[in-house]
Amino acid sequence: MGFTGPEETRNPNADLVGHLGFVAVFDDVEVVREEAPEMLVQFMRDDEFVQLLPNRAVVLLVGAGAEPELFEGADTADMLGLLVDRIALFLDVLGYAPENLCVIVPGDDDMGTVKSHLSSQGLELSDIRDKGFDFASVGSVRITTMHSAKGLDFPVVLLFLRHFFMPKGSLDAAASQRLERNLIYVAMTRAMDHLNVFIRKDADSPAITDLAACFGKP
Repeated sequence: MGFTGPEETRNPNADLVGHLGFVAVFDDVEVVREEAPEMLVQFMRDDEFVQLLPNRAVVLLVGAGAEPELFEGADTADMLGLLVDRIALFLDVLGYAPENLCVIVPGDDDMGTVKSHLSSQGLELSDIRDKGFDFASVGSVRITTMHSAKGLDFPVVLLFLRHFFMPKGSLDAAASQRLERNLIYVAMTRAMDHLNVFIRKDADSPAITDLAACFGKP
C-alpha cells in the first residue's frame, strides 16, 4: 500500500536498520516539488491510488529510517496519551536524545494543549520559535508549528494533527485545501529516521482523511 521496499541505512542514534518510505497525496504537485526537494525521490501515478483519490497527485517520499506510522485517538486525551507513549519509546527504548525529537503541531491552539500535557508528564520542552532558542542546546524535546518547521530536519518527527483547517481569509476552498496539504507535506518531510503521525479517528479534514488513506486506513 504505497511503501517502498527496504533500503538498508543506519540510524546514528540507535542500532536500527530501515528506511522511510511513504506515499502522500496532494493536489498541487508543483508546489510540493518546491517545498522539500531534498527528500523527494520521484513523482508517480499509481492506478490504484488514482482510482481511490481522483484528481490527486501521488508523491513517493524516501529517506533513511523506519516506515512511517499512524496513530489514531478517540479524542484529544487519547491522542496525547499515544504521543507520550511514543516519546517514551524513542527516549527510553530506542535511546534517542531528547533534542533529536520534534513534535510538530498545526498552530498555536494545539501548541498550548500539547505543551501543557507533555510538561505535566515531566518532559522538558524547547519551542524552537522562542527568541532565546539555541539548536546547540541539549536535553529537551523540540516542539514547533508546521510553518516554523520549514527548512529544518529532525531524526524523529511526531506530527500531532488533532484537527487542521486553514483560516479561509481571501482563499477559496480549493486554495485553502491545497495549502493544508502542502503544509502537512512539509511537516512530514522534516523526519530523517522516524515519522509518527497522530490523528483523531473521527477526523473530518479532507487533508487528514486523505493522509490516513495513504496508511491504508478507511
